Amino acid sequence: MPKLSIITINYNNLNGLKETIDSVISQTFTDFEWIVIDGGSTDGSRELIERFQNHFVYWCSEPDKGIYNAMNKGISHSKGDWFLFLNSGDCILNNTILDKIFTQEYTSEIIYGDVLYTSSRGDFTVTFPSELTLSYLLQMFISHQSSLYRRELFDTNMYNESFRIVSDWLFHIQMILQNRKFEYLPYVITKCDHNGISVNYEQLNKEERLRAIEQFLPAPIKRDMDFIATYNVFKKRKSFRIISLRAVKRCLRLDRVLKLIEKTRQPKQI
Repeated sequence: MPKLSIITINYNNLNGLKETIDSVISQTFTDFEWIVIDGGSTDGSRELIERFQNHFVYWCSEPDKGIYNAMNKGISHSKGDWFLFLNSGDCILNNTILDKIFTQEYTSEIIYGDVLYTSSRGDFTVTFPSELTLSYLLQMFISHQSSLYRRELFDTNMYNESFRIVSDWLFHIQMILQNRKFEYLPYVITKCDHNGISVNYEQLNKEERLRAIEQFLPAPIKRDMDFIATYNVFKKRKSFRIISLRAVKRCLRLDRVLKLIEKTRQPKQI
């Protein structure tokens, strides 16, 4: 079995796919298999895939039901110990990064690093915290492209295909709730286009996050999130006394509540 399975999905992104292919075939690390799932592109992507097909253990070009359906399809054809989801337009930062990652063994189930974003307004790096909490992930994210996942995680968890753009974020939330172990690598792993779907569809991103929270978060956590939202409304009112503000903040501060839940996994008694 290969050490790593790289899964690339693509749909009508010929130029991005070229960049991804160049970044993967230049790697000094070679203990990987590569799966490419194309959604039936008509822009020349299929012809490019056919030209490089000797680099892939599996590829297809056919209609699918969206990003996460394509990722799940790639997972079903993968055999590696670890998964890296590198979509068309995403690139491994340089040709030695995978060697750098796999110079050691890991006890963690998810390892993640930083990401370099490229955009028309310039490049910028996003650095993530060395320790993840549920409260952080509910408000922020870690880079899907700069994360590697043990294959065992997908024996009982697949990407939720009912969402268009937030299922990778939801997957991280579910892994935190399952007490899966994350490990931070303090360097940039991938370079990604910041003009992706989750950026261009900001409103859809918000709507899907809210729906995911409503459907999949345990009731005690949702209850405490409601409390803190109420507090944020009341604290803007001048008539709300300072002493009450301090009491509410002390009792209902979201980070404290969520960290307690993470430690005990018991409903908080109010």
